[in-house]
Amino acid sequence: MKSKENFTAADFEIEKIEPNTLNLLTHLVTSVMQNESAASELYEFLQCKKETAKESIREIYVFVWFYPGFQLSLLNSICSAYTTNTPSSLESILKLVTLLCEEYVVVRNILQHKLDTSLHPFLCAASVDFSERIKLSVLEIYCSILKTVTNTHCNLIPFSDILPITLRVINQPETRLKVKGTYLLFLIISVQVATEETHQKYSSRGLEYTVQTVDRFNAVDMVIGPLVMHGVNTRNPLLLKNVFRIYLKLCEKSNVRTKILEDKMPEGMFSKEIYSILKNDYELNELHKKIAKVMK
Repeated sequence: MKSKENFTAADFEIEKIEPNTLNLLTHLVTSVMQNESAASELYEFLQCKKETAKESIREIYVFVWFYPGFQLSLLNSICSAYTTNTPSSLESILKLVTLLCEEYVVVRNILQHKLDTSLHPFLCAASVDFSERIKLSVLEIYCSILKTVTNTHCNLIPFSDILPITLRVINQPETRLKVKGTYLLFLIISVQVATEETHQKYSSRGLEYTVQTVDRFNAVDMVIGPLVMHGVNTRNPLLLKNVFRIYLKLCEKSNVRTKILEDKMPEGMFSKEIYSILKNDYELNELHKKIAKVMK
């Protein structure tokens, strides 16, 4: 892969893409640039190719993303959401971006040019401005980005932006946003950056940033602490799993573990009610056992 900012189709191994597929891709991408509703059709096509043609999916994703004018078309569609896009059209576009973010070259391009900042208004806006589904779709994009870059040499994650935004999302009343938000928070603090070309050594970049200052850790702790009781009250094992994983990750830092032990244990962590949930979920029960062991 050439090291430059403005890629063209000539920079990729286009010969790996079957001629018929290439022709259809060109047609679909051009349609998206002219008609936003075509994003759904392109998304479905890429999903199909992902399942049936894994050997060429990288070239397909990269070709679509760097097709002349495509990025600008997507950005315009996303940024005009307040005035022109219908929720269904916007959701298709966001799903399409999520899929493309499974390719490292795409994610690196997004982060280098700070294209992800166009997504921030969706997460920061009041619930009445954008639906829960739209916010979940945006969170899924960030989940895809973090999964793609962790354990690579990419050190471009905008932690200073995405961490406070994620905490704000988790604080919103909708339980599904809390579940997806805590999953994203776990991915944030789990980001590792390779420090050697051989990928044998890694820096815990996400965890280091999250606990770098007392105020930053306190902000995280204040948000996730009450979620244990919320998960118990709503009997939501997915939320509890995410919260437990976050605490276990944070406790990898001995000073953080000490502070958590010194502070009051999250309400409901060892309540009678939580054990009634644990007995019906093996994975959750195992995570809780690890929490109990760490918290001793």
